[in-house]
Amino acid sequence: MTRLQAWAAGLSPDELDNYRKNPVVLWSHDIMGASPPIGRADVRVENKALVADISFDQSDDFAVALERKYRTGYLHGVSVRWDPKEMAPARSGQPPRFTRQDLLEISAVTIPRCLRRSWRLMKSSGWRWSQIREWCVMSCPPLIVL
Repeated sequence: MTRLQAWAAGLSPDELDNYRKNPVVLWSHDIMGASPPIGRADVRVENKALVADISFDQSDDFAVALERKYRTGYLHGVSVRWDPKEMAPARSGQPPRFTRQDLLEISAVTIPRCLRRSWRLMKSSGWRWSQIREWCVMSCPPLIVL
């Protein structure tokens, strides 16, 4: 089992209900199904973080190979996709903020979305650190594979 953790302030446990109905882990956000799911995840919110315990499909050679790459440190990236349900409008120079969303899917990935470039662009445009941090958290929470 591999564990991922994403900072998700304000995430409500009920925003995980739809995901729990079909808690599959995909390879590289493959929602079209070119490759079958590689595992399943048990998700929960702990201390303002999304935590997912991922079990890789032991009957799938590709999934077993991916699990080995995570365990030996060749892969570290995990990514999530949210389905936004409600958004608070931007105000006083603040970015818009998701106020309600559903976890749509979890994927094992080679390179998670890199926000470094976006951060540089926002900083050069005069955004304050608090605004950038909020945008980053709402757009693509940082993920840690434990």
